[in-house]
Amino acid sequence: MGSTANILSIEQLNRLSRKPYSSHPGSDEIDAVEGLQQLWQRLLQTVHSSAVSDKHMTAACNAICYTIRARALGSNEASRKFVRSTTTWYQTFEAARCAFAAGKNKPALQVLDTLAYMTGEISDRYDAIQVVENTVREMAKIIYTQEPKKSLKEACIVLYFFLRKLSDFMSATSVFESALRSSQSAFARICASNNVRLDKKTQDKSEPWFSFVVSLLMVTAVAESKSATLKLLSLLCTDKFVVEKVDMVSTTTRAVDSYSAANEHALEDVIREVLPAVLTDSKKYHTFLTKQLNSSESKMFTLEIVLGVLNFGKLCNYVTEDGKSFNIGKLYID
Repeated sequence: MGSTANILSIEQLNRLSRKPYSSHPGSDEIDAVEGLQQLWQRLLQTVHSSAVSDKHMTAACNAICYTIRARALGSNEASRKFVRSTTTWYQTFEAARCAFAAGKNKPALQVLDTLAYMTGEISDRYDAIQVVENTVREMAKIIYTQEPKKSLKEACIVLYFFLRKLSDFMSATSVFESALRSSQSAFARICASNNVRLDKKTQDKSEPWFSFVVSLLMVTAVAESKSATLKLLSLLCTDKFVVEKVDMVSTTTRAVDSYSAANEHALEDVIREVLPAVLTDSKKYHTFLTKQLNSSESKMFTLEIVLGVLNFGKLCNYVTEDGKSFNIGKLYID
């Protein structure tokens, strides 16, 4: 809990972020890095304080974003170096987490946007890669382990943002593989408690992604909000999300099979919640269904998935009313 002594008021925050930088009272003093550091610490104390209201948190996030961008473009070299440092990057990310924890998703996303800008401003690309990969790894571990549960929604939102906007600053497969290794025991325990049996392909580049999709499917049952989880699942299956040497549609199909076989509730969740979020166009729909029909290890639950997918396809006009677009006779049941 932050002290209220140095918290900036809403009026101070609004003056800081709405007036032109050069017109701030004492702006010459603020130009000095010592003055900027003092201001920055007060901004951090404000956003970390449990005493601030929703409106106050929004104003603090606005001020943090303004301060970083204004100083990054300013003429003072020491100030530019300060706001472009990895330390300031991590502190800014923690500010976004404070906003998420307060339920202020829009201000938190605004801070993440500023983080994306900051990443491109870090002079050493290795440092930029490190901060992004470290952050993504920590968020992925939250999904793999489901701890802390209160951060599941936040982790899904952050991963969605980073995978969309900062994928050039990471080796995504390596990061998720590393996160899985350090979370393996907890992940295996959660799978066992959910009756999810894993068909693992050792030394396969798709393995961390398979495990991650399985984790997301299990998270849908316990997360505070399913929308963030489903949105991330949808991203993983879009043409814009490309992982070297990994067929994400096949990987997702395999993960859905493993999760759906767990119990009737899991199968219902997949048909009711997951598939409509993932199969968002005719191409993805037909690709997914074809992979299900061509599965060499089809079980009763696979038939139920196919029937659910066919029904969903009829509602979306992806298949004809009688489903004759596909040869269902390819599917066999043990």
